[in-house]
Amino acid sequence: MLINKVGSVEMTMLVENEARGRSIISEHGLSYWLRTDNGALLFDCGQGSAILPNAKTLDIDLSEVEHVVLSHGHYDHTGGLSKVLELNSKATLWMHPHAIEPKFSGSGGKVHRISEAYMESQAFSYPPRPICPIEAPTEILPGIMATGSIPRETEYEDTGGDFYLDAAGTVEDPILDDMSLFFLSSSGLVVILGCAHAGVVNTLNYILKITGESRIDTVIGGMHLLHADDARIDRTIEAFRELKIRRVGPCHCTGFKPTHRLYEAWGAEHFIRCHAGMRMRFS
Repeated sequence: MLINKVGSVEMTMLVENEARGRSIISEHGLSYWLRTDNGALLFDCGQGSAILPNAKTLDIDLSEVEHVVLSHGHYDHTGGLSKVLELNSKATLWMHPHAIEPKFSGSGGKVHRISEAYMESQAFSYPPRPICPIEAPTEILPGIMATGSIPRETEYEDTGGDFYLDAAGTVEDPILDDMSLFFLSSSGLVVILGCAHAGVVNTLNYILKITGESRIDTVIGGMHLLHADDARIDRTIEAFRELKIRRVGPCHCTGFKPTHRLYEAWGAEHFIRCHAGMRMRFS
């Protein structure tokens, strides 16, 4: 797949577990605002308590967002969707069809719901708005792509936890709705992750395969290595080096130890400390 280089992209991290800056709020979740020469999109919406006040503090008008893209159907990425759509009646909503499924997590007989009733009931459909399913690589704005479903090919990567489609915890959820954004800047491919439940290496390999590019410049987002053992962390870092990734910005669900290991491997110059309120520009 030939993708065109995007023009200028301004990315603001609206929601993240850590916040920096006066009046910026943190919460366990993710949301990114991307402004390009061709329009604006919102990638994920956090849990819901931080996105509106942070947008106001950062002088971002969510009523102007033309596209809302969901990385997957978990509460920490979809909880703020209802608030965003209350402000914006015209935005096109993009997501994988499995994002509306009931979703649960837990172990030892203690399972809890991690999806939102708003998603399961498809309340986002009212008032009527354009809703676009994504299963294959899809262009959202000129040059800004969503991966759609990501093939699971590495033997050492999994969804990163105990996830289920039923409250009894008997039907495993492969989280097929997991997807990421990517675009081609003048420095190379930039990948923006939600949680990378498909495996961060699987995600990056797939993006290289569909674009025909040979390397990735920047990777930012949740890598769901929180429960990864040392062997998986080692193999992930090895794969990142093979992919010649120049900059890494792990956050959200990556976990302290893997984040520290990536910092040690890439050094301060090529490590991005992600936080709510962070702004980056790509061209």
